[in-house]
Amino acid sequence: MRILLVEDEASVLLALSLLLEQEGYSVVTASNGSEALQVLAHEHADLVILDLWMPVMNGWEFLQRLRERENPLRDLPVIALSADVNAARHDLPVQIFLSKPMDIERLLDSVRYFLQAA
Repeated sequence: MRILLVEDEASVLLALSLLLEQEGYSVVTASNGSEALQVLAHEHADLVILDLWMPVMNGWEFLQRLRERENPLRDLPVIALSADVNAARHDLPVQIFLSKPMDIERLLDSVRYFLQAA
């Protein structure tokens, strides 16, 4: 199973990539929403883990593009991450919202859940 990890903080990106790879997942990364859309145009992903606050194209813009009616990937499951706990109050088109700093076990449980269904 392949995960697209979208995170602009290099240290968080590296730590989460290593963690997910140790769990046996294939991980492809992007540092912003625009880069993530480019990755999805060329590579398969079963799940997206998405930071909401990023430069260039933030997570909200990425989600808007991903969920467009004509996009064949519009149903791709997304786990959203943000240090802004108020972000969870928005009507986000994601399967789950996790606040930063995140509970690693909750993240891994969520990943397992969504990838079992894939």
